[in-house]
Amino acid sequence: MLAERGLPAIDRVRYQEIFGFPVIDYYGRAGFTFETETYESVAAIYNERYMNRARTCPLFPDAVAALDKLSGLRQIVLSAAETALLLSQIEPFGIAEYFEKIIGQDNVYAHGKTDAALHWMHEEGIDPASAVLIGDTTHDSDVARALGCGCVLVPNGHHDRARLSGCGCHIAASLTEAAEWIIGGG
Repeated sequence: MLAERGLPAIDRVRYQEIFGFPVIDYYGRAGFTFETETYESVAAIYNERYMNRARTCPLFPDAVAALDKLSGLRQIVLSAAETALLLSQIEPFGIAEYFEKIIGQDNVYAHGKTDAALHWMHEEGIDPASAVLIGDTTHDSDVARALGCGCVLVPNGHHDRARLSGCGCHIAASLTEAAEWIIGGG
């Protein structure tokens, strides 16, 4: 999409340096100005292309092992992705049964996820001190703080270890290590 607009491409390192929430701000850091098109139109194009490619992306190699380690604990998915999109991503992997609830957004603009999590925790009577969020962004640490729960970050996704290290959360090398940290009492 950047090349189509005459903007320079970004590599994984640069992506991990500039990605963040709200996503509209990330698009700005990537070079989009929204002078000739709206954020909503760019997001729609991105989401269409993303869904076509997301079906070919595998899970992280240790994802199922980590989910197995956490069996017996209440597990949910909390995402800034739109709910239908999120469900279509999870379904092909046969992992939905691990999760009590899959919480996404009611739109495709990835504004954030704190309010959805707060609502669910309130409805379920969840004590935030008993919960741990596993994430891969500085935003995930912000969400955990807003929720009042623990947080473990894994630098294999949107942000690298250097960027996550300033969050004050435990950083695990893998999803399995994150699960072991949780089981061990964090």
